[in-house]
Amino acid sequence: MTHHPHNLVARKIVLNNISILQADPDAREVFDEPPFVVYRGAKNIRDMLVRSRISASHDSGTRPCRRPRCKTCNYVSQSGEINTPRVVFTFADSFTCTSRNLIYAIVCKRCDMVYIGETGRNLATRFSEHLRDVQNGVH
Repeated sequence: MTHHPHNLVARKIVLNNISILQADPDAREVFDEPPFVVYRGAKNIRDMLVRSRISASHDSGTRPCRRPRCKTCNYVSQSGEINTPRVVFTFADSFTCTSRNLIYAIVCKRCDMVYIGETGRNLATRFSEHLRDVQNGVH
């Protein structure tokens, strides 16, 4: 329970009346011994604003999906960052071409453009659309 001055009063009431709880057959199953009360500190502003981040045990960035007939992984740069002329984007997580709900950057070597977008579908589906557009002369 979170520490509060009124909790001390509640603790005393429970401990002083434990015999009543133990006299009831149903309550006795729960309170066969006096309860052990443990307090935790109340959240302060720091606890609300700061979040501990445990370092990831895996490498971040793009990884091959290892599906035998994947046509996307040959084009995916296995890197933990994307370099653009003005900024470098570093990935916090790891993902593959089967990942969904992501923001992507397609660096097209054929048309020398960078396409940045967002998709709820997997990256392989979106990338195959881009390849089809390039083959059809759309890009």
